[in-house]
Amino acid sequence: MSRFRGHHSPPTRRRTTVKFAIALAAALILVVGGYLVGEWLENRSYQEERQQMSENFGLLPTMEYQGQTYMRRPEVTTMLLMGVDQHMDEEPTGSRHGGRADFLLLMALDHKNQKVYQLQIDRDTFTEVPVVGVLGNEVGTRAMQICLAYNYGNNNEERCRHTVQAVQMLLNDEPIELALAVKLDGIAVLNQALGGIRVTIPEDMTVVDPAFTAGATLTLTDAQTEKLVRARMTVGDGLNVSRMRRQRTFLEAATRQLRSMLASDSDFAGRLFDSLEAISSYTNVTRGRLINEANRAYNYDIQPVDTLAAEYKIGAQELMECHVDKDAVTAWLIKTLYEPKN
Repeated sequence: MSRFRGHHSPPTRRRTTVKFAIALAAALILVVGGYLVGEWLENRSYQEERQQMSENFGLLPTMEYQGQTYMRRPEVTTMLLMGVDQHMDEEPTGSRHGGRADFLLLMALDHKNQKVYQLQIDRDTFTEVPVVGVLGNEVGTRAMQICLAYNYGNNNEERCRHTVQAVQMLLNDEPIELALAVKLDGIAVLNQALGGIRVTIPEDMTVVDPAFTAGATLTLTDAQTEKLVRARMTVGDGLNVSRMRRQRTFLEAATRQLRSMLASDSDFAGRLFDSLEAISSYTNVTRGRLINEANRAYNYDIQPVDTLAAEYKIGAQELMECHVDKDAVTAWLIKTLYEPKN
């Protein structure tokens, strides 16, 4: 992968909540923020020179499935968003304690059909993960929860690369072009910029906040926003898949609110972009490339967030394991990235 730029906490079984919030802000920046950036540039009659979205045109990969040959579509750009369970002021303590990527969202920007596909990957997904030894040297892969891929590496570039590699291995070794890892701190920035995100609470969550009764519609404070997207063990069945549904509820509400504010306030886009730009991240995406991708995709049709069919079980280490159906992986790739070869 190309160079990442940019910053831990060791994995603990007893931690009852996981810090997802900043990754949700990142998803908004890139999925909905694509519209924001594009409009902002368009209003200024500004356009950067666009690069080719696929550098390997003419060397397109193929795959076989149920007797049919499929070819990779070159006009689709893939980007992985990683939400890391730490604050900006937290520093790693070693090559095997880098933190966890507890929110994983793969985006596929289809520039031909003008659609944005999204795949949310359960952090408990059990797959091969690149690991390093006690001296920081790479020692192969091991089957574990995919969120732990970010835990391994001597720096953030390596942690991002290992997480991307783990997702690629999960998705039949499908290459991922762009990657962005972000931390927790940005949720307050996003919530404040939107004047408090207004959501309908999908289930009884009064155990984490007395105001979170099922069906209640609230304008969230910063603290409530974090509770909504983080709470897991004490809510409902305690499963991460249930928390993922609540995260999608949050994203949909924030998306609606963002679009409404963009339509009513011509200066809002610039102010929000300036605020979000200040949030540090670790990425292999240059600013120019991100602007180009966003500018192309700002009016695309954003598809509902997909998940992969899977079976769940408690593993040997008493941790939840999500075992993804491989046919579901292939079906998603065909839906978003491949087409039948004539």
